[in-house]
Amino acid sequence: MLDIIWDQTYSVNIAEIDLQHQKIAVLLDVLFEAVEQNRSVSILAEIIQELIAYAEYHFETEENLMRRYQFPEYIEHKKEHDDFRKKVLQFQEDLHKKKETLASDLIKLMTHWLSDHVMNLDKKYGPFLNAKGVF
Repeated sequence: MLDIIWDQTYSVNIAEIDLQHQKIAVLLDVLFEAVEQNRSVSILAEIIQELIAYAEYHFETEENLMRRYQFPEYIEHKKEHDDFRKKVLQFQEDLHKKKETLASDLIKLMTHWLSDHVMNLDKKYGPFLNAKGVF
């Protein structure tokens, strides 16, 4: 188990976003456990697909909020999401090629994203959106 422990240091003070970040952490733990248990490629593929789909849903939620409230750093933030999306497409291609390190590579990428992206980028929009009444 990865044991990504959610605490207030990760909070952006927007309930919907915090819950989504927590769900991503749970999905990462599920993937990590499946890798540790040497589960089949088809099981890993299902978990990875769910993780990718949920991350996309999460990005859309953030981007919609940033556009709606005209967050001044929206373009920079969306670029980070777009870069992440490109990496995910590569993971999907690698999955079809049955690249052996795929799951562990994805765990590393997502874990880094969860800590770095949330702490350095997502935290910037929290106070801005809070000032607009979004909690």
